[in-house]
Amino acid sequence: MKKLLFLILLPGSLAGCALKTTIPPGYYPLKSDRAILEEVASLQSRRSSEINSARILALSLIKAEHSSYRTKNIIVFDRTNKLFRYEILPISFGYAAAVMVSGPEGYTYLDSSNKQAITGSDSGKIIKKLLGAKLDVNDLTALLTGRLPLRLIRAVKRADRVYRAYPDKLLIDIYGARYRVILDVAAGEVLSFEVRAGFRKKRVLKISYGSYQAAEQFSYPSYIEIKSYRNNFNQQISIKMAKFNSELPPALFKLPVPAGYTVRSY
Repeated sequence: MKKLLFLILLPGSLAGCALKTTIPPGYYPLKSDRAILEEVASLQSRRSSEINSARILALSLIKAEHSSYRTKNIIVFDRTNKLFRYEILPISFGYAAAVMVSGPEGYTYLDSSNKQAITGSDSGKIIKKLLGAKLDVNDLTALLTGRLPLRLIRAVKRADRVYRAYPDKLLIDIYGARYRVILDVAAGEVLSFEVRAGFRKKRVLKISYGSYQAAEQFSYPSYIEIKSYRNNFNQQISIKMAKFNSELPPALFKLPVPAGYTVRSY
């Protein structure tokens, strides 16, 4: 009896763990069906590999712990060469611009509000600092276009848990619920993506997608909401224009540090 009571009261007990991985209403367990997961993985692989580069113009509402402000964002990436550029241009008065460029040799992040530059060799570190979750550039570029990262698509076939909501939604837990994705299987669209951490699989990042729209022969989300639970940060992104698979000049991915900036390595 004492042992049972101890397990109930223990903060990190299995009962507490289950609360952190609660399944949304309307979903029921789908018995192991490798054919469905093979089909989902195949479709997501095709969607993820069809976009090699992009230019995206978006408007954002950013909500932090003690402030909120609107920005214009310019996102440019070349997935083949692992190049990424992200610009924040403020719309609200009193906020400064920032830009990050990342490539195989490292990254540079410039913040004009305090004339500070952050450089490093691992882009995953700056992404984790900004979003609170461990993602690399290829992960981020896939997610910004409503695609699953290729490294996770391979794991879909061996998903730990799969749930279905009628008519066509699937909830898939990958790597022991470390990642959770909800898909519209019929449309092949990602509806939400979560990163979880720790024994209790506490949610650290959630990306939700609104309706998808078409540009050329590609579809992409018109609205993205990014919630970082570690950083108490929320960004609502409305994509206004997207152009895919066009040639990008190399100069876009070069970012020299201006004179007078303090440089820190991270």
